[in-house]
Formats: sequence, structure tokens, C-alpha cells
Amino acid sequence: MIILGIDYGEKKSGVAEARSGLVEPLVVLKTEKLRDWIVNFNQREKIQKIVFGLPGGVLQQKIIKIAEEIKNFLSIEVDYFNEELTTLDARKILGKLKRKRDYKKRMEDAIAAAIILELYLERRKNV
Repeated sequence: MIILGIDYGEKKSGVAEARSGLVEPLVVLKTEKLRDWIVNFNQREKIQKIVFGLPGGVLQQKIIKIAEEIKNFLSIEVDYFNEELTTLDARKILGKLKRKRDYKKRMEDAIAAAIILELYLERRKNV
């Protein structure tokens, strides 16, 4: 069972996956390529669900619209999770890593997507 977590942004989006409960950051890509990336990934690996982080505000409605388009096109279940402060949490995690600054900046959104997915799965486990 594969669940994707998405940290959607205006310019770039982070993607993480959960397989058998293990969450892993995957990729950060230009948001304009997100839909195609999901379609291609789904052809290789069967996605069971996609969890989109919701930030509130104007961007939230855009995320819901895109999520619904993907849901209808691929017949994949979608869900949402409040992503408030996940980017800050990702920066804290990355700050502790002994990696170059460009790696940290490049992976920030994928780490945020992993946090969204981890918190979502934790919440479901406790319900």
C-alpha cells in the first residue's frame, strides 16, 4: 500500500511516500509538473491514497481543486491534513543534518511532505 504526501506550493512541491507505515521523502519538483509526476508514478507503483497538506488561505482552494482533479482522473482517494508549521519543522530537522546548504534547501519541501504524511498516519492510528 502506497500513500503519497504532498506539500503543495506555488512554485515547487514536495512529495513523500509511505509504504507499510514507513514514511520517506521522495522528491521536490516544480509544481507545474506535479500532476504528470503523480500520473507517471501511479503507472509504476499503485497509489492507494494521496494526502495533501492544507495551509489555509487562498492557496487552500487551489490545492483542493487540483486534488479533486487528480482524484477524478486517476480514481485515487485523496485526503487533507493541516500543514501549519510543517515547513518550520522540516527546517529544524534539516538544520541538524550534516549536509550542504543546497541539499537542505532542495529537500525542504519533501521533508515537509514527509512530516505531513507522518502526522496524518499518526492521527489515523489514534482515531
